[in-house]
Amino acid sequence: MRITPLDFRQKEFKKSFSGYNMNEVQDFLLEFASEYENLINEFNIIKEEKEQLLTELNNYRAFDQKLKETLLAAQQMSEDLKVAADREAQLVIKDAKLQAEEINRKTHTTIEKLEKEIEDLKSLKKTFKTQLTSLVESHLKMMENSAPEEVEQEERE
Repeated sequence: MRITPLDFRQKEFKKSFSGYNMNEVQDFLLEFASEYENLINEFNIIKEEKEQLLTELNNYRAFDQKLKETLLAAQQMSEDLKVAADREAQLVIKDAKLQAEEINRKTHTTIEKLEKEIEDLKSLKKTFKTQLTSLVESHLKMMENSAPEEVEQEERE
């Protein structure tokens, strides 16, 4: 059974011949009732504060858990981005190597074509020089052969 401050205020004691002074007992009970009431009020306030603090604590715990989950998600996303960036870098490097090889191959092909053209031009030059020399020599021979007849013909005229 719980005793309330009202119980202390309303409590009446039987009078006896050699008992306590009734006014003192009544004053003490009233003072005790007031203190007891104050303690109950403080207890209720503390209990409410405790409930508020527990609610806040639970909110902070939930927030903390969400922060941890968010942090883990961000870390996982960071790792995923890093892996994707590494893959992309490898693809870019591979593509660059393939392009470099293609450029190198085209350059070698172009060089080979140019070297062949140079050889063809040298050969053409040699052929042209030979033909020109031959033509000049044949014209010289023709002039040498026709020169006495022309000289005679010029003299006749």
